[in-house]
Amino acid sequence: MSKIINTIFTLLERRTSYAKALYKSLKIFVSYTGAIDNVMSNGLWPVADAAGLDRIIIFRVFDIESNAAGEIYRWDKNHGGTASIDPSLKVLPLTSAMKRWVSVALNDTCTSLRRSEFAEDEAAFLTPRGVKSILIVPVFIDGAFWGIATFHDNTNERDFDDDCIDLLCSTARLCASTIMRDEMQREIMKAEVLKQTREVAERYKTMAHWYESLLDAMPYLVTSQDLNKNCTFINAVAETSLGKSRAEIIGRPCSNLGLSICGTENCAIDCANHGRMRTHFIHENDSYQVDTKMLKDLNGHATGYIEVIQDISQMELAARQQAEAEAANRAKLSFLAAMSHEMRTPMNTIIGMGTIGKNAADIEGKDYALKKIEEASLHLLDVINDVFDMSKIETNKLELSHIAFDLNNSIHKALSLIQCSMEDKRLHLSVNIAGNTPSFLIGDDRRLTQIITNLLSNAVKFTPPEGNISLDVSLAGEEDGMCELRFEIADSGIGISPEQHEKIFHPFEQAESGITRKYGGTGLGLVISKSIIELMGGRIWVESELGKGARFIFTIKLFNDTENSCRQAGFNGNEEISIEKIYDKTHGKNLLLVEDVEINREILISLLDGTALIIDTAENGKEAVDMVKAAPDKYDLIFMDMQMPAMDGLEATRCIRAIEADPTKEKGNNRKLRKQIPIIAMTANVFQEDIDNCHAAGMDDHIGKPLDLAKVLEKLRIYL
Repeated sequence: MSKIINTIFTLLERRTSYAKALYKSLKIFVSYTGAIDNVMSNGLWPVADAAGLDRIIIFRVFDIESNAAGEIYRWDKNHGGTASIDPSLKVLPLTSAMKRWVSVALNDTCTSLRRSEFAEDEAAFLTPRGVKSILIVPVFIDGAFWGIATFHDNTNERDFDDDCIDLLCSTARLCASTIMRDEMQREIMKAEVLKQTREVAERYKTMAHWYESLLDAMPYLVTSQDLNKNCTFINAVAETSLGKSRAEIIGRPCSNLGLSICGTENCAIDCANHGRMRTHFIHENDSYQVDTKMLKDLNGHATGYIEVIQDISQMELAARQQAEAEAANRAKLSFLAAMSHEMRTPMNTIIGMGTIGKNAADIEGKDYALKKIEEASLHLLDVINDVFDMSKIETNKLELSHIAFDLNNSIHKALSLIQCSMEDKRLHLSVNIAGNTPSFLIGDDRRLTQIITNLLSNAVKFTPPEGNISLDVSLAGEEDGMCELRFEIADSGIGISPEQHEKIFHPFEQAESGITRKYGGTGLGLVISKSIIELMGGRIWVESELGKGARFIFTIKLFNDTENSCRQAGFNGNEEISIEKIYDKTHGKNLLLVEDVEINREILISLLDGTALIIDTAENGKEAVDMVKAAPDKYDLIFMDMQMPAMDGLEATRCIRAIEADPTKEKGNNRKLRKQIPIIAMTANVFQEDIDNCHAAGMDDHIGKPLDLAKVLEKLRIYL
């Protein structure tokens, strides 16, 4: 994205430089007084500098049929501008090369040549004159072919880009019109001497028409006003862009243009009178830049103003996009630095404590090392989960489940997760659940627990030892079975300055830049919580001052489980599941574990030691399918990895379901399986899309890695 924006900026800057050059030349030619050689010399310098030219020659084609042409003006950089006409080119029959150029020019088409591309006759004509690159531009006056202009680069062999060609085409018309104007002015002077007033007036009219045609050909808005701010001209582009015709505007106050700067301190004419030659305005949501110049007559007296107006909307948009992209990159770089620290810290603990544990001579030392490794591993898992949740938020893939749950159990889970940290800091916690708060609700209890845990963890992190933390829950309102719950988590910690209240809810941000270094954390917890809360139809805000603690308040909307389905199902989230409590369900049951990584097989088998499960293993999906084919009635449950060699878990599940559905694949006489074997995905693929793929393949459930023994036992309780 950044490369595209830089390319656009380069194009816009080059186009702007060409426009400025043309504008400078236009001002010189329009305010033409004195000798034409001086006007042409000064007027062509801005264009030559912008386009990198060494020489400009104007050829007048007098008669195409008789091949009569001649050089009528020459500009040369090495001669300081206007140079003497080459006597050999003043009047000449068209050469074969020039005939070819004129033939192309008659079709209103430019010819661009490089020295390496010169034909033999072109090389004979151009090479002695030092030309390395040339652009031949046709000139038409009132639709009639007038001549050609040649633009020379004697330094570089190159192609002329489209913007440069547009600039030089406009310059060629400007030169031709100026030469014609000079010729006409000379003729007018003769006519005045001869008192041929009618012919003079007609030629003035023609000259005015030429200028009008020239200004209409400009790609910018051009307007002019007299000293009383009455419009004297607007070009065709201005008519289209401003939605005003010449008949509506000319002779009337320029305020009739209806621009937002009319009558204000940013009026372009008023600004010009005070020395400010550039101003800006907005018209129909587009941004415009106005450059104003005083017009003077032949005696140097002011006669009015000319304004050249450029639409700069795209340039401003590109600038904003680049600034936003740079700000986003800076924020993400800062976030990545914090993430590197957050991941490396627990990894350092895991590696270091692994070494300490191996070298420990007593059981207590080894147990201590293992406890620290477990704590660091859980912290690292929290960091990874935060990153996954943030990824879901940025791709709009964060989804909520809708199940019946007990609110008290969700709060209990959150409190149990921060209990050790609170005890370490000797913090005092008070929990108050209002009596009218419904206990049984329908929604995503896991995400609610995540929100409460995030806010309580922050409270613990930023509250000094022996400080106070409170959690208050109340019913804010209920309508048609939809409850709005209000949660307040308050602490006596360091507090947050008012100007940081919004910033802390932005991605990759924390209240102060030193927070991560001092207290740790990814800076994603509040962002994730805010997104979940908004998905639940609520909002979150903070009330705090520096040094006075903080109070985070959020509301969510959940359906009231009036049927008490949790209670009827005997649900008790406070009750911890254990191997002993499900032993009767697992004893003697056959489990097929499909996992290609040996250490993962070893871990699960060790975790399930004591369940009295009979566990068979397969190293890939194909082995698992073959084992089910060989003993279709044997297995009561299958744990299936997703990514494996030979055959992945999804394909293996589809094959097993096909075996169950087709009696011809079974042993015996068309005997069907007693039931469909429950298949549970056991994989590190934890995105919703992955879970959906598991269900689509025929799996019954999903467990994410790293494995949580309580979740594994819960699945055994449900499916055995």
